[in-house]
Amino acid sequence: MHLVKRVDDGNIDTLVLCGFYRMAKDSNTGEITLQRKTMVISELHQPAWKWVKTAYTPKFTLQSCTSSWFIVFDAVLTHVLEALFQDIVKQGVTLVAMNNRSIKKKRQG
Repeated sequence: MHLVKRVDDGNIDTLVLCGFYRMAKDSNTGEITLQRKTMVISELHQPAWKWVKTAYTPKFTLQSCTSSWFIVFDAVLTHVLEALFQDIVKQGVTLVAMNNRSIKKKRQG
């Protein structure tokens, strides 16, 4: 997962944080939209990711070199994951299971 990724497709210039939160700037109007990822579960129980607007604004400036970035990313990720789980609960999901296995790469040489 990238902690920060910039994507410019010509129409929208985005700065994605932690893969779940983004600031999108419309190249034509200059309007900035704050968005977070959510999951929509279909009637066939198939999940689909999509971006939705949010009012959440991270507490940092883009020119900041003095703040602890761990705190910024932790706050962003905590906010968007809490909102994501709230979205899933509203859709009727009562149990979420995650595979907690670790994968080790073999050293070469």
